Amino acid sequence: MMAECLTCAAGICYRCKSNFYLSSDNVCLPVCGDGVISKFESCDDYNFVIEDGCSSCSYQCEQPCAQCSFGVCTSCQTGYYLNQSKQKCLPICGDKMIYGDEQCDIGIIQFDETIKNNTGCISCKLQCSPQCEICTQGLCLKCRESQGWYLDSETSICYSKCGDSIISDSEQCEDSNSQLNDGCTQCQFNCQQECSVCIFGICYQCISGYKLINSKCQSVCGDGIIAGNEECEIGLIDFNGYECVNCRYKCSEGCNNCVYGKCVECKNSYGWYLNLNNQCESKCGDLIISDVESCDDNSESCDSCDFVCDDNCNSCQFGICQSCITGYQLLLNQCVNVCGDKIQTQNEDCENDDILPFDGCSFCQFQCQSQCLQCINGECISCDESSGWYLQNKRCETKCGDGIIAELEECDVNLNIDNGDISSNQCFNCRLTCVQNCVNCDRGICKKCKNGYYLNDLNECENICGNQTPEDFEVCDDDNLDGFDGCFQCQYDCQPECQVCLYGQCMNCQDGFVFDNDSATCKSICGDMKLTQYEECDDGNDVPNDGCHNCMYSCTENCITCLKGVCYDCIQGFVLEFPKCIPDCRDTSLTQDLDICYQKECQRECIICIKGSCYNCQNGWYWNEVEYTCESKCGDKIIVGEEQCDMPVSYERSDTYCNDECQFACPDNCTTCSFGICQKCQRGYYLIENKCDSYCGDKVMTEYEGCDDDNILPFDGCFSCRYDCEEQCTLCIKGKCEVCRSGYELINDRCLSICGDGIVTVDEDCDDQNSIKQDGCNQCKFECDQNCQFCEFGKCVFCSNGFQLISQICTSVCGDGFIVGNEKCDDANLIDEDGCFECQYACQSQCQTCLYGSCVLCDEEKGWHLTSQGDCQTLCGDTIVSGIEQCDDGNELNYDGCYECNYICQEACTKCITGSCYECNTPGWRLDNYYCWEICGDALRVGIEECDDGNDIPYDGCFQCKTQCEEACTVCSEGQCQECTFGWALNDKHRCETICGDKYVVPRYEDCDDGNLLPYDGCYDCSYQCVQYCTDCRKDVCYECNTPGWTYDDKTQVCIPICGDGEVNGYEQCDDGNTIQNDGCSISCEYQCHIACLNCDKGKCLECDRYLGYFESNKQCSSKCGDGLWEQNTEQCDDGNLVNQDGCDSDCKIEVDWYCESQAMQISICIFKRQPTIQLKLLEQKEGQSKIEVTFSTQMMLQPNFVLIENENDPIDTDQALFFVSVDELNQGDFEYSIESVVSIQSFPQDIKYILNLNLLNNVQNDQINVLVMVDKRLIITEDYVNLEKNSDQIRIPVPYIVSSYSQKVVELFSNTNEISIYTAMGVSVLSIFSTGYSNLFMTLDTIQYLYYARYINLEFPDNLQQTMDNLKKSSLTQMVNSRLGDTGLPKTITAQPNQTVKEMPNKFKRDNLQYEFSSNIKATAVTLSVGLSVFLTTLTLSKLLHLIPPHKLNDLGSIVGGGILKVRSKCTKISNDFVYSGAIRLVTINFFEMQFASLLQLTHVDFTSNSDIANSSGAIATLAFTFVFTSILTHRIRQIQTKQSLRMKHYIKTLLQQDDKNLQKSTWQMQYNTILLAKKSLFMFAIVCFQNQGLYQTIVVATQAAGFATYLAVSSPFSNNEDQIKQMITELGMLANSLSFSTYYTYEYFSISKESLNQLGWFNIGIFTTILTSNLAIDATTQIRVMYKKAKRAFDRFLESQMPSKSRIQPIFV
Repeated sequence: MMAECLTCAAGICYRCKSNFYLSSDNVCLPVCGDGVISKFESCDDYNFVIEDGCSSCSYQCEQPCAQCSFGVCTSCQTGYYLNQSKQKCLPICGDKMIYGDEQCDIGIIQFDETIKNNTGCISCKLQCSPQCEICTQGLCLKCRESQGWYLDSETSICYSKCGDSIISDSEQCEDSNSQLNDGCTQCQFNCQQECSVCIFGICYQCISGYKLINSKCQSVCGDGIIAGNEECEIGLIDFNGYECVNCRYKCSEGCNNCVYGKCVECKNSYGWYLNLNNQCESKCGDLIISDVESCDDNSESCDSCDFVCDDNCNSCQFGICQSCITGYQLLLNQCVNVCGDKIQTQNEDCENDDILPFDGCSFCQFQCQSQCLQCINGECISCDESSGWYLQNKRCETKCGDGIIAELEECDVNLNIDNGDISSNQCFNCRLTCVQNCVNCDRGICKKCKNGYYLNDLNECENICGNQTPEDFEVCDDDNLDGFDGCFQCQYDCQPECQVCLYGQCMNCQDGFVFDNDSATCKSICGDMKLTQYEECDDGNDVPNDGCHNCMYSCTENCITCLKGVCYDCIQGFVLEFPKCIPDCRDTSLTQDLDICYQKECQRECIICIKGSCYNCQNGWYWNEVEYTCESKCGDKIIVGEEQCDMPVSYERSDTYCNDECQFACPDNCTTCSFGICQKCQRGYYLIENKCDSYCGDKVMTEYEGCDDDNILPFDGCFSCRYDCEEQCTLCIKGKCEVCRSGYELINDRCLSICGDGIVTVDEDCDDQNSIKQDGCNQCKFECDQNCQFCEFGKCVFCSNGFQLISQICTSVCGDGFIVGNEKCDDANLIDEDGCFECQYACQSQCQTCLYGSCVLCDEEKGWHLTSQGDCQTLCGDTIVSGIEQCDDGNELNYDGCYECNYICQEACTKCITGSCYECNTPGWRLDNYYCWEICGDALRVGIEECDDGNDIPYDGCFQCKTQCEEACTVCSEGQCQECTFGWALNDKHRCETICGDKYVVPRYEDCDDGNLLPYDGCYDCSYQCVQYCTDCRKDVCYECNTPGWTYDDKTQVCIPICGDGEVNGYEQCDDGNTIQNDGCSISCEYQCHIACLNCDKGKCLECDRYLGYFESNKQCSSKCGDGLWEQNTEQCDDGNLVNQDGCDSDCKIEVDWYCESQAMQISICIFKRQPTIQLKLLEQKEGQSKIEVTFSTQMMLQPNFVLIENENDPIDTDQALFFVSVDELNQGDFEYSIESVVSIQSFPQDIKYILNLNLLNNVQNDQINVLVMVDKRLIITEDYVNLEKNSDQIRIPVPYIVSSYSQKVVELFSNTNEISIYTAMGVSVLSIFSTGYSNLFMTLDTIQYLYYARYINLEFPDNLQQTMDNLKKSSLTQMVNSRLGDTGLPKTITAQPNQTVKEMPNKFKRDNLQYEFSSNIKATAVTLSVGLSVFLTTLTLSKLLHLIPPHKLNDLGSIVGGGILKVRSKCTKISNDFVYSGAIRLVTINFFEMQFASLLQLTHVDFTSNSDIANSSGAIATLAFTFVFTSILTHRIRQIQTKQSLRMKHYIKTLLQQDDKNLQKSTWQMQYNTILLAKKSLFMFAIVCFQNQGLYQTIVVATQAAGFATYLAVSSPFSNNEDQIKQMITELGMLANSLSFSTYYTYEYFSISKESLNQLGWFNIGIFTTILTSNLAIDATTQIRVMYKKAKRAFDRFLESQMPSKSRIQPIFV
């Protein structure tokens, strides 16, 4: 033990090391419990607790531990289990063995029996149930009565008691009362009897006639069913009338005695009078002010019996205005606007604070001048111009010179008269003056004129015409009034036929007249073929008897009736042969000269005719001496005979063009003309005055132009449409330079100067034969140093600022302040680290990134920070000591050891070293952690202490060395409050206390403050208090009233007495415990007698009105049933007996199907009439909308004399008001409906019919909904005037699925994508005809038709899928043909067939309006075959025609035209040849779908009753037979090709199969692709048409054929390219996937698949269809792009080859 000894002497230890102690034997032993494991210790856990793993510094486990390892138990003894978290052994409770701290163990008790455990042993402890309050050894002595548990003295068991307001044990609820229908009865949940669905005492659904409101079933007013406390029911909730309002009998106000909604007596003395409807109404004007009238007189302050004031009155009392609104003043009880107060009111048009007239606003009203015709807002926009006023600057001003005297004008002369010459007028500047030639003038009126003038009636001096002296306006004066003698009325005058009249002499006559010198007049020319007014006619000749002779009408000889030169009848012996009278050779007795009948006739143009020979011709005709005939001569300027024109060859531009044959012709270069006038010129020519001229610069070269390059630039090869080269060219050929001058080289047909050859040309300044820059000459242009400011001929004279000239080089000068050249900076100094040093950027050494002399990044890790000036400086407060800083603690706190980066200590510190205090010897301070702190509580105020009273008592003025007052204190002075905040008062102890009753609530101290001391008003003594009898009060709101006789009102949240419980409480007058009316106490617990009671005393009737059929019974009035006196309030009828089945039963009620007519105090007459019923029928459901047909069992009509409240004349409102619709499972906001009339209700009886359009707004979880239709029975009656008693009916309909707006948009997106894909694919396929052939087109058409006919699978698809397939129809081949058949020449029997059999069609066909007629379904095929045949005939005709052109002609036309014709001819020949076999086969193939469809559809409905049916059926049979024969022949022919039995057909089959010779060697299955495809189409169409009524079979067959064909494609690979193989595989696999999934639409009901899931499956099908279309389009587009690229590349390569030199670029087409 010596090792542990610290001080040892003579072998005796006197002091031990740490963690050891010296024993009485002077031995060092380890200290157990010090936490340090020393020698001889196994552990040390700081304590001496046993069984905690370490006891007495040795490992030790608890007693129940079976195996202990290092103080940790790893296994326990029997009856214990090891708790892993606590590492302890705990007894097992429930093993029926008592160990450890267990007091008992009765084994494991089931969970549902724990509550019934009465053994006294719970959780292995002797204890009672949780309901026990005092327990001794498991025996309960007292239960928790406060929690509703009570002790059974016999069994010592705690049990619950119903009615103690505490829910316990088997109680479901506890309301401490026995009230029924309050949700809890006998501590069990219970609802009122009107509830049909009750859960936990809360009603969720009521029976018919009741509506759930706040979990209570309340009668529904307006449903037509009297229920609950309803007195009456008219089928409407709110009705602006009387008798029954809100299902209560009600009379109008002013009624003194109201009986069942009809007033018997009104308050006449108070101004109420009984009307025809047995209601009281007030009459305005009877001078009696009733309750609803404010006044009743004829004064201005009373209007319609209501007090009224001026419209502008602000405050009105009893018809007297107290004050007016702004802008008005009160004057004699009227509000008058104040004009000029700068406030514009309603009665004022404007407000301008002045009274100037005609300034736009006068006396606050818009005003314009009186001359203004149209004034808007004080501004004139139209003046009275007829009176001489004109609009100027929005005012009317006069205008001098308009001829109208206005305002201050003395006169006014119109300047427009006499061209503005006012010399003869008496008005100048609108002032009176006399005219010229006046010698005596008086105020503008001339009294006397000078000689030669006379004074006219207008006081003007006019010259005297006829005095032979021309004056003023006279140009001549011949002293006579003869007309056309040269001078008339002193003015030159010629006759009207004169065209040019000069000084009264005619110089030239009009056309058709000639001047006669003898008479000096123009006379008409007879024979010029121009008719004048002096001639009757003019035929241009002097031939007599030709209709016109000597310009007078003249008929042929022997004419007896002549009218305007035309003979209408001849003399006897002659007949009219227009235009001559010839001898009548038929009547020889009358013919004087028979020789003439046998003579040859001459021409009409012949003048002298002798025996048929002409010897003289008319003018314009020339005599043929040989043939004795008259002939026309072209060029004589006379148009006769067949001549269209006759004029010289040389003509003006405006003349018509006439050729050498006197026929109209087109001018040169004209393509279209009419009557010699050119309408359109040849290309390159332009029509200018009937002549086609070429235009230089239009890029079109004509025969007169050598070239035309569309510009006016010279030297570009063509200038002014003539070949032209630049000046440097020495040899120019057709605008292209072949040889250039010296110093130039020819590049792209242009002469460009050669820079560097030493020759200075015109385009060069110099040429130093090098490319050195800034050597004086660069690129043949003078050039100096770039910094040279003045350069002359390549020599620098002086440099720019900052440079100096050294050896013709400008060198920068560093330090001159100019930044030039290679200098990055220049600060005119040599200071280092100032941003610029030696003209280069330089920053501080602490800068890490320097940019342009400014630092952008400093060494922040070492405490250097960037300033806005770009310098690096230390930042005090960044906790980094740098630069001259002593310290940096990152704050600005003073006396914390470091302040402003210098060491500092507090003033109280007496020893400070490097900012840390080591001594605080100042009184009141103490040192703690090198800091001086104030000592609070030492009664010394130092440092930041506000006070120090030596204690820690709060609110005594000083607390924790801070002055302190209460929170409510607003002014605190040295710990004493001087003023309190609002709601608090200062007491004599300078303390604040609340003020109760000031209506201000102080939070935390007051619950409320209503300013009074009234109890039960919600607040009492500033604490919440509810109304009296409230049993659950939360704040000021009562939530429960369980006091007997009282109930809780949810609306008012107060306790109200229970009316009908038999106890009179509160404001109740009576309470008889029932809801029977007229029994003395009303249902509102008020005294009430029967309406027939004449004397009522507190609910007891002392006298009844016997005249109304009432008798006294039990102090009340009652009628006697069967007395034959009908009383409408208690009896429905009274037929004078008590016999049933006669219309009125023994209770005086009308029996079913009977109608009783009753009058007061008379016997009822009952007639049997059948009761009408409502009939509902579901018509259709589509897209969330259901159509329900509403009819009646009998004819119905409007109630007579019934008047609607609003829009009584609008029948649409009548239809809408007739029905009310509700859905049991939905709220009103979940659906909407509209009523559509088919046969509307009228005033006369008829079978009416309506369509109810029910539209669900949201999807419903229910599969079916119950639709209730109610009819307003007040509006409707039967033809026998029977009321509709049962005015409602209901129908249960399935719930349609609603497609959301988002889904609709997605469907439209997919549909548009598919439509675009189809049209794009068609376009790409058409283009591919010219690149890869017809294969893509035919395959695209097949795919489109395949998808189109899949829509006829007869299953109910989801709306999204059905809409997508309907949109797919728009792009089908059939639809495109049908939409354009109107433009074709097909007969109407094909394009339009009557829809006679649509109703018999299956659903899918019926939806598309299809018909069985073969002719209506084969239209697309007919059009396609017609188009194909037309193409064949067209190409065949073109081929034949183009083959007529010989080869040398094509060669002469050149490579472009001739080659183009050759290509067209070759293409047409190929197309026509291919059509004979391949084209026809293709047409049949692409139309195979429709041919099969039309045939099979017709054959399912064979009919031979009419000619059209015979034709359709025969056509279907023939077409179907043709398809089978065609398939068989095609199979045989392809087999022949493969076996080489018919090599001559190889070319056509190759064209059909789009295969080369190598591919023709494929297997039979590969070669027979098309026939297998046709067989597949036949199977597909057979399933679509023949299985139309079996949708499941359709899907199976379609899926089978798709799977089989896909397998064939995968195994045989019949296509020569992979693209077609991939497209076809995608189509078939997609169709297979869709067909298989379609079966779900058939079996969804069996597997209970929701409509939402079906909708999701629809999206999958839409995606498949879209994938098929888009993938086909993508593959086709990619293929065509690749093909076009290859063709473009080959064309480009050929172009490059053509540019290579060759012997001759021009080769003939034919060799």
